[in-house]
This record gives sequence, C-alpha cells and structure tokens, in this order.
Amino acid sequence: MSTMERSHEIQSPQVPELEGWDELSNREKIEDAAGVFDDIENGLVGTVHMDSNLRTISTLASGMQNAHMLLEADPGLGKTTMAKAIADTLGGTLGRIQGQPDNRPSDITGYYTFNPKTGDRKFIQGPVFNSVVLADELNRNGEREQAGFIEAMEEGQVTVDGVTHKLPEKRMFIGTQNPEDYQEGTRRIITTLRDRLGVSYYMQPYDASDMIAAAEFGLNPVKAERKVEVEDFEIVARALMLVKIPDQVKQRAAEIIVDLREQSEIDKEFTILAGARPLIQTIRFASALALSKGKSVVNDTHVDYIAPFVLGHRVALKHNVRQPFSEILSRVTDQHPQSTEADLNK
Repeated sequence: MSTMERSHEIQSPQVPELEGWDELSNREKIEDAAGVFDDIENGLVGTVHMDSNLRTISTLASGMQNAHMLLEADPGLGKTTMAKAIADTLGGTLGRIQGQPDNRPSDITGYYTFNPKTGDRKFIQGPVFNSVVLADELNRNGEREQAGFIEAMEEGQVTVDGVTHKLPEKRMFIGTQNPEDYQEGTRRIITTLRDRLGVSYYMQPYDASDMIAAAEFGLNPVKAERKVEVEDFEIVARALMLVKIPDQVKQRAAEIIVDLREQSEIDKEFTILAGARPLIQTIRFASALALSKGKSVVNDTHVDYIAPFVLGHRVALKHNVRQPFSEILSRVTDQHPQSTEADLNK
C-alpha cells in the first residue's frame, strides 16, 4: 500500500477510560448501565410516536455496540423521524441511503476521486461513515448493493479499491423495508444481510388515535436532546460482561431456534436461518434487556420477549414470496408465546 493510500485510512477512536469504575461494586455497575438505557429511552420519548415494544428494542439497540435493526412499515409511519431521534439522543450523526434499483455500492461505502493535475486521489466517505445509518427501503436495492452493507455491519470497516477504511466504533444501522405486497419494485433482502441484522420490528398501520398522535409530532416537531456520551456506551459494554447467563437460559434460546427449524422441515412452508448467529443475538439482546431492567441474571422471560424480534426476519415462507413480514413474524410467536412488558417488570 502506498503512502498516499495509507493517509486515507480512518482510525477507530480509543476506548474511553472510566474514572472510578474499578472502585464500584458490581451492583453499582449494573445500576449505572441501567441508567444509560433509561437516558436513551427518555431521549426518545416525546420526540417520535412509537409503541412500547418498538421503544424497548430501539433503546436496547441504541445502547449496545453494533446492534442493528430492521423495520417493516408502510411509508409515512415515522421511520426516518425515529432514526433522526436516535442519532440526536446518541449525540451522533445520521446518514441516509434511499434504496433504489440503480444504486451502486460506492453510493453506500464511498469512492475515490482523481485529480489529473496533481495525480492525487481523494477518498469521499459514503453514508456508512455516520454513527447512525438509515438504509431506507433497503429491499429496493439490488443484491450487489445490499452486499455493500455487510462488511460495514460485521467488521466495522469498508474496503474501496483495495484500501480499508475504519468506521466509527459506536455505530448503528437501521434498515427499513416496505411490505413485499405493498408495491412494485421490492425484493427480498439477501440472506447474508438478513442474518447480520440484530432485531426486527413490524410497525402496525396507525389507528385513529395513533394517527392523531403521530400528526402532533409532525405539526410540532421536538428535537431529541443528547442524553448519552461516549463513556456511557463503554459502561454498558463493561456491565454486559457482568450479566450472568444460566445454562438453562442458553438452552431455552437454542430450543426456540431448533423447534422452528424442525417445524420448517416438517411442513416445508418456511425456512429459518438457524446457525449460531441468531442464538448469539438472542442471548446478547436478552442480556441487554435484563441489564436495562437492573438485573444481573438473564431469565427465560427475557429470552421469550426478545426471541421473536431476533428471529422474525430470519424466517421466510417458501411458497408465498409476497406474504407480509408481519405474518411471517406470527409464525415465530405461535411457536413460543412472547413475554409482555408486564412480565418483564415482575
């Protein structure tokens, strides 16, 4: 690699020091991390209309390192507004990529320009270099363009013309998709990209009261206040390592995935991505959920609540390509009833 190319590499920031952290008890560390999740949730409340489940998973994904979301919703339900609120609450920048068939990978990752007078190249950063990236209507992009997200999401870097560029250490991708039966021009998100999305959520169409509430935010927009600092994400990351995951909880999470896989082999109607990654994500998010409630041990209730959000986008029907994602998600909840917010607070 030439000296010129090296100059365009972007270095990740150093892990922040947490003054006094080592002097705290484990209980105090857990409580501090739970407070970070509270701050994030409080930053979102009052800035965008969302139900309690969406607020919970948005808060968890926002507080964790490299936890990415997929939202399915009809246009006009506030996906972009929510992404902006998350970016403001986290004190980060927002990059938006509008899905369309003629997008190129360079529209996502960035590209080099060449100055013929000096012979120099300059790297122009793509939207993925923001701390919060909204990939709007992700399923309108072609397969090659969708693949442009994978390295960024998985490894925190992009490679352009053989040169690797590091992304922000704290980053979050929010992908949205239109229901496959909504309008022309949509396609399935490719398998490798679906498997790298942490959680997903189907945003229900508004009823009259929801519509009025959403309109109020549109008529009187409120900018979210920054509620967390870089050090807060490190607090969460360190506290997560203190959360205990009993063997029976791991077994519970694995059984949900195995049961779905076995059911798919029996009725031949759907497939599920049933490798190690969904199990890891289920345990990660269940741990974060427990931590957000001030708990130091994960239990079955945490797993039962989060599993449908982790597995929903990893399930696909074989014989009806255009069946809405909401109906696919119902297959997951039918197999293992989901815990409620009330169950989590017991």
